Amino acid sequence: MSAKNQRQKWKTVSGTLNDPVGLEKFKEFQNKRTADTNDKILNFLEFYEKCDKHKQINDENQLRNSAESIFDEFLRDMAPKEIPDIGRNESSHIRNKLENAELSIEDLKTIFSGKQEDVIQCIDDEGSHDLFYKELTKDSSGKCTIY
Repeated sequence: MSAKNQRQKWKTVSGTLNDPVGLEKFKEFQNKRTADTNDKILNFLEFYEKCDKHKQINDENQLRNSAESIFDEFLRDMAPKEIPDIGRNESSHIRNKLENAELSIEDLKTIFSGKQEDVIQCIDDEGSHDLFYKELTKDSSGKCTIY
């Protein structure tokens, strides 16, 4: 894929996070920033990545363990890398689902999908992706400065 097509794909937060190269470049960009929100965004990115890896697991016990681990690291009250709820108590809904032993493998795989959408919205609202995309396109010669 050409650099121009790659940049076009990364125009949206979702496009960036769903492309492995885009996600890595966005993380590199965030690591260079010194803003107070940097840690929060890096936590969002780590959560998003772990959820995507979680979806690839096919063993029910491993899925359950992965879901519990992600929940404990990012979603429980006072989690080390807490991802805030946006306007609803989705974290408590996820906790309730995890306590339900009858969840199907597919339900376990997609248990964090709503929170991943929240993360995309938070990154978009915070504006760091806009800064990333501007950095991609700021060289007047059309040469990508990040990629």
